[in-house]
Amino acid sequence: SWKKKLWSGTIHSFAINILQKQNSKTTPLQIISTREMRNRIRQCLGRINTSSKERMMLYKNALDDARQSIHSLIQHVLRCLELWKEAGILPSPYVGSIHFKNGIEEKSQVSKDDFIELAMRLGIPESIAALALEISGDYQTLHASMGSCDPADVATIAYEYLKSSSEALYEIRSKLKQIILDEYQDVSVSQHQLLRLIITGRDEEIQERSFQKLPVLLKEREAKIQKKDLVCYNVPKLCAAGDPNQSIYGWRGAAPVLTVDGFRKDFPQGVVVHLNKSYRLPRNILNAANVLLGRTNSITKDKIHEPEVICFTTSPAAIKSKKSPIEKHALLQIDDCVINESKSSVIIQGLWDVREEAKFIAKEIRRRSKERLDTYDKTFRELSQTKQELHVEGDIFDDSDVAIMVRSKHEMGLFEHTLEEYGIPFITPSSEGKSSISISKMREQSKKQFSMIPMKPCKLITMHQAKGDEFDDVYLASWTEGNFPHPSTVETNRLHEERRIAYVALTRARQRVTITYSFIKRAAYFGPKGERSTVTEQVEPSQFLYDIMPNSSKGEEVNGDLGGVEWSNAVGFKELIAGRDLPPHFAKSYRVPNGYRSANASKVHSGDEGIKESKSKNQHEMLEAVQVGLKSIFNRKRGACKEYKPKFRAMLREIGKERGRAIVLTKYARKVRGNDINALEKSPEVDLSARALSRCTAEQLGLYLTYLLNTDNE
Repeated sequence: SWKKKLWSGTIHSFAINILQKQNSKTTPLQIISTREMRNRIRQCLGRINTSSKERMMLYKNALDDARQSIHSLIQHVLRCLELWKEAGILPSPYVGSIHFKNGIEEKSQVSKDDFIELAMRLGIPESIAALALEISGDYQTLHASMGSCDPADVATIAYEYLKSSSEALYEIRSKLKQIILDEYQDVSVSQHQLLRLIITGRDEEIQERSFQKLPVLLKEREAKIQKKDLVCYNVPKLCAAGDPNQSIYGWRGAAPVLTVDGFRKDFPQGVVVHLNKSYRLPRNILNAANVLLGRTNSITKDKIHEPEVICFTTSPAAIKSKKSPIEKHALLQIDDCVINESKSSVIIQGLWDVREEAKFIAKEIRRRSKERLDTYDKTFRELSQTKQELHVEGDIFDDSDVAIMVRSKHEMGLFEHTLEEYGIPFITPSSEGKSSISISKMREQSKKQFSMIPMKPCKLITMHQAKGDEFDDVYLASWTEGNFPHPSTVETNRLHEERRIAYVALTRARQRVTITYSFIKRAAYFGPKGERSTVTEQVEPSQFLYDIMPNSSKGEEVNGDLGGVEWSNAVGFKELIAGRDLPPHFAKSYRVPNGYRSANASKVHSGDEGIKESKSKNQHEMLEAVQVGLKSIFNRKRGACKEYKPKFRAMLREIGKERGRAIVLTKYARKVRGNDINALEKSPEVDLSARALSRCTAEQLGLYLTYLLNTDNE
């Protein structure tokens, strides 16, 4: 009798199985590691002929943009090649070299501008993208000669193999009866080609859909997909689940416009079912998450194109995660007494610096865990007359899922040290399977500052790693400008991707979300002689926090029903003593950054009007001098940049801007604005970015000075 077999894995491993089983007679394909990929890119760069002036100039410009770091240059080139392969525009090593569109070539071919634009969307400089495109042919030829490929090549090679072998395609389609695919919005273009070929049994190029851009370059709902009456096939059944709002892998070739939005185009006989009931998220958290995506209305109201979303005050998923009835009863008590003690499910807390953030989160985890344990104990007493019948003293364990999420991996070290210090067991992606909890216990026994809490280990992960998981309490750390959203996404106009990351992070919580941000950050400062020192500078909360802020500055309610969001006004010890005379032993730890102003700082009195008038005269003279310097720079007068750069720095020093970051134009805005002295004032926020003053050019310093002086005069 025929037995049904179940196979599970990623699309990448599925493509590898196709190549191994169907093409087992030939030499097996070798998939190289990332380290070997870097070595081969280094070989291709070393083969650049010095006799070719164009390639040498391209290489020198790319190396300059990589700050003369060959390691950084290789890493950028590697990112370009991986993205182009996942986007399905770079041919596999066994198909042929690249041929660009010139009006005669095939429809599937693209232009050079598409390659470079796609790489620049990731913040890769234009010169490095052009260099990567120049050596891509040599790189793929090197693969073909050695019988190897990159991991990003596997889906494309499997697609080309099945397209050329009708027998292999028929055999695979006859074996597959049901395909269940999760996270459909994160499927890359090359993986989508393979999946569509297997399901429908026919080949249709993506470019036939009349996209004006590559699918991976399109934004949400930008593509207009035309419906056609296509012939239905007796195909394997497909069940795909996806949410375009949770597409956070655009940097890896994911195109929800092609997958989720194009589902009916790919499979006209398919049925789309809207899942409009939220079992994980409480109503307040889901409201805040939707506001981040630009949905200003409350989720409880009717939508034009989407069905009404139904959610609950208490998360059914949180109740279901509890095993015993006693724990479920205790959870309901916690939800009434502890979680809603401030009537908020989303709490925003500002602190002095990242160290204070780590301490606050550790203390909050301890407090919440102790409250749960006390509630469990109280529940045992209420449900049983004799406590000994149900449990023995000391056996109560907090099995709630807790997670701390950061934007980048380099932020984890400080939180690891703080959690160990406060006796909180934790695990990280690198320590899973290892005895990180026992190490923490050993360290706590030696310090004896805090006793170990009997709780389930807290997960310390990045926001990307949290995809597909859920927790009772979620702590989102370091939501400050310059950290989240990431500066590279702001410069390349990819803020919508960071919003989706924030949406994913918020929607991991079953009970409560706590978001923290800093007032101060420590940054490296290089003096005139190259000496390095660490200074502090003031930073602003993330712009995403203002989107979910419950009340506007005028006190009017905004952003729909966000009553469950609380922005705490609590002030820490470090902020209280900022600006005061400090003892010598405190001076280093509690340095006040240049230009720091407390939130409750008093305004300038009316008696200072004479001082203001004298200041305005000096600023007017300074503004005229800056405009003269900028005109010389715009006219490319010889030696103008070298002459005016120190002058501009001196002027900034006079107005109290010796350190910190300056507002500058993005690369795209610089080309559009040209030689406009007031470019910063006229440009929208999308065209603006931030850069350290020590790294600004003379032109950027002059434009920033003009902006500051005009703002002060107003």
